[in-house]
Formats: sequence, C-alpha cells, structure tokens
Amino acid sequence: MTVTGLLACSGAEPSDSSPTPTEPTPSTPGASVAVVASLDSTRLPVPAGAIIDPGQQWETNAALYFLVADPAAALSNGGSTIIKFAPSGSVLQTSKTPVYASAFRPTSETSDGATGLSTLWVSTPALKSGALSLLGGGSTTTDFAVTGDLHEIIPDRSSTSREWATGLDANARWQVVRKSAVVGAKWATVARPAELGTMTTRAVGMPNGKLYLGVGGSMYVIADNGIERTIPMVLFESGPLAVVNKVVGANGGTSVYIGYGTKILRLSTSDGQLSEVMTTTMPNPLGSFCVNSGRVYTNAGMKSALNEIGAPASYIQTTTNVSSADQARLSRIKALLLTGAPMCLNEGSTINASVFIASGGWLYRVGSV
Repeated sequence: MTVTGLLACSGAEPSDSSPTPTEPTPSTPGASVAVVASLDSTRLPVPAGAIIDPGQQWETNAALYFLVADPAAALSNGGSTIIKFAPSGSVLQTSKTPVYASAFRPTSETSDGATGLSTLWVSTPALKSGALSLLGGGSTTTDFAVTGDLHEIIPDRSSTSREWATGLDANARWQVVRKSAVVGAKWATVARPAELGTMTTRAVGMPNGKLYLGVGGSMYVIADNGIERTIPMVLFESGPLAVVNKVVGANGGTSVYIGYGTKILRLSTSDGQLSEVMTTTMPNPLGSFCVNSGRVYTNAGMKSALNEIGAPASYIQTTTNVSSADQARLSRIKALLLTGAPMCLNEGSTINASVFIASGGWLYRVGSV
C-alpha cells in the first residue's frame, strides 16, 4: 500500500514542543491547509453480511482497532472478530473473542506496538467479560456474577494498572467500578453518577489515576474514593442534541478532549480548566474527532490550529495532480465524513499521523496530516 499523503502548504507541521499550551504562538491564517497528494483504501477481513461497528473503533499510538458487527455471530453467540491495523508496515491482524462481544477497548493507548494484539472485551448477551491477547496471554473469560453486569471496561493509564468499568449492580443500578488493588479480588463500586442511568457513556482513564466520564450533559471526574468533580456542560451549548458524544485522552496526559453537541472542548487534567477548541460546521452533532500533537481533526474535514490558537483549517483539499481514481476516493471520503462516519487517527508524530474512515469492509486512508 503506497500513500504519498498530505502535503502541508507551509512545509512541515509544528512539533509537540512548539508552541506550548501555556505560551502558544498564533498561527498564520491558511498556513496549515493541507493538500491531498494521493489516497488509498484497504479491504478489511469482514465476513459477508457484517460491517465494522461504527461505535467500536479505537486508536493507539501505533495502530487502529475495529470490532466487526456480525448479525450471524450475534444470533449464535459466536466469537466476534477484532481487527488491528498498524500503518507502519501495513500490518493487519485479526483475532476472535470466545463469545460475541458487544464492546471492546485496546489494553494500551500509549505503548502499543505494530505487532501483537491485546484488548479487553465485554459480552452483554453472554454476561461475560475478558481479555484477549496475541502476545502469549491467550484469552480469559469471567462471568458477570463475579464482576457485576458490565457495559464497558475502560483501560487504566496510571501506574496502578487497575481498569475501570461501567455497568449494572445486582439491583439494576448503574455504577462505576474499579479493580481492587488486591490481586484476584473482585471489582469494587466507586461511584454512581446521578446521570449515568441507561445513557450511552464516553470515558477515558488518565495517567493521574482518574476516570473522566461523560454522560448526558455532564462530565464526571472520578477517583478511587468517588466523584471528585461534576462539570455541567450547558454553558457551552444547550438543546436536546447537546450531549457528550466522545471523550479522548491526549497521549501527553495533560488534556482530555470532549465532544459535546457540535462543540469540541479541552479539559486540563492539571488545573481543571475547561475551554472551547472549535465548533464543527456540520448541521448535526459531532460524529467523531481525533487528537494528535495538540491538534484536533473533525469529521467535518477540519483541523484546529496547534494548541487551539488560530482559525480551523481544512485537512482535505483537491489539487490538479490527483488522479481520477484518487479523486473518486476523495469524493467518497468527503461524503462519509459529511454523514458523520466514525473516524480514527493513528497517533504517530504530527507528520506521520493519518486519518482513517471505515465504511463497510473498506478502510479509507487520508494520507499523512
């Protein structure tokens, strides 16, 4: 697979170290607009009648992960296919969970490698959860009778390596649980956020040992001793569509990026300040976004200026040197983005980061951004 990538009109993109979040350098309007030099698409191993689950796509520092939504496997409670694609070397790996999986997460967001596959998974139909590893760990399965009725396991990024999870207790009350520090002990209830209910949640565990949980119109900062802070989001946007739709932890550990309605917000993990990064130009609530090196990429085809200073710019532009085949792919990608198709970003360096959009069994790559 050969991809020329995106070429920045102003040359190389800025690095992580300049400008800094505390003393940013304003960008020159239009200087960071990218140009598509070529595009590519890869066929993923998706069974007939199945699709890539639009709500279960994750990125790590080295790869992209996808869960296949297969109606046939769901009916038979057969194993679900997890796909890992590493852009470096175009390494494609697959594995299957022992039972049908309704949710999964890569074990590590920041120290993943190009080869090997390690994930946590949950099966709501089978009331089981477990881990899957191609690194010699094999697969493990635990009944919900031990862990509680789990909705999603959220990897921990602190030195304790104790995962978080959301789910139901024995009385059907929603709760946040965390693994005990005692090896082999059960999960322990940490908090029951008032809004958790049956709403879809978005959450990320951060290196400071806290869980950043978004549900409905609020963000919760949760520590081992319970809810540390509740942040109402209504000051930034209101209305029935204004809900938290994505939470992404920046790899540096200093920021959590929040998709809320049509806004993208940045929450500092050090001082707790919440600020607006950008507003999507799409008519519907933000479908997805990616973060790399202090810059946010949206499925409206826009990227924010580095460290949130300056006007957003497009990362997809046509040029006269794009072939007819690439132009057709570009049109397809733009259409997918405008309909809110989920996207992932391989979080390498700024120069090597690539935006990917999955549709059906195809993975479209928008070069380097």
